[in-house]
Amino acid sequence: MNYSTKKSLAILDTSFYIHLVKIDLIDIFLNFYKIIVCSKVKEEITYFTHIELFLKLKKSDIIRIENPIKISKSLISEISSDSGEMYAIALAQEKNSIVFIDNGRPYKYCLKNKILCSNIVEFLLYLYKNKVITKREILNKIKIIENTLPKEYLLETYSKMD
Repeated sequence: MNYSTKKSLAILDTSFYIHLVKIDLIDIFLNFYKIIVCSKVKEEITYFTHIELFLKLKKSDIIRIENPIKISKSLISEISSDSGEMYAIALAQEKNSIVFIDNGRPYKYCLKNKILCSNIVEFLLYLYKNKVITKREILNKIKIIENTLPKEYLLETYSKMD
């Protein structure tokens, strides 16, 4: 099922990708977005988990690998250096694209610096609002990843589903 005829570009961080895969939403996400990840994010994903799926998506050109040309001094000073988040945010800035990121401090950096960003909870709420998934499905998916999400993300989910 194709939800969108023109897919937007999405830069993914490691944690967001892992959450998408764990809660079985990668296929739905791909209906909305073309995915780009940085070499550092690829390295983190293939080091931690879900290697086969990632490599399959990369081989099929569903996931592209690109790196930022430049990383701002403010980004370097506020985000862990040599982290997937730092490279993903820098690439999103260069491409003027959305970055999907599930770590609290990098996410807050994006908000503070007006960098278009989203997290897994906001994506779930978007799917719910657009009747792609149900409230029960969101709650079941959140249970799978709740231990790896900042508490404020969980509070946001429950407050916006009423």
